[in-house]
Amino acid sequence: MTMVRLIYTSQLSENCGVPEVRSILKAARGNNPKIGVTGLLCYDPSHFMQWIEGERNTISRLYHSIAADPLHANVVLLDYGEIFRREFAKWSMAYVNPSDVSQDIIFRYCSGNELNPYSMSAEAARNFLIDIANVKRSSLDSDI
Repeated sequence: MTMVRLIYTSQLSENCGVPEVRSILKAARGNNPKIGVTGLLCYDPSHFMQWIEGERNTISRLYHSIAADPLHANVVLLDYGEIFRREFAKWSMAYVNPSDVSQDIIFRYCSGNELNPYSMSAEAARNFLIDIANVKRSSLDSDI
């Protein structure tokens, strides 16, 4: 069984607001343990940025369903690779709001003072999500 990590970003469609994001997070936390997926969702009013990890075929199917979901627009794959251990093994879907994170972290990975995942390299996307998760590790189970 090959384990992989996949990081993508997308913009929220016009039909996607806080209630829909809450529903997405709740569904992920309920469904992911059944299919062996763990990860982190970063959401701000403009973007999703998500790290998902699990068995390769499962992650591939999940990514294709996300890309086809009308709540997402401009879905872009930022990083994909094999892993030997999970980064977010304790969370079916951890959640971080980037507005709760120090601006210093955003400045480190983005060229301005706003989060712009589309401008990040694969390495920057990985490190950004790990950094914000480490800062917020005690509250990764929180809701939106």
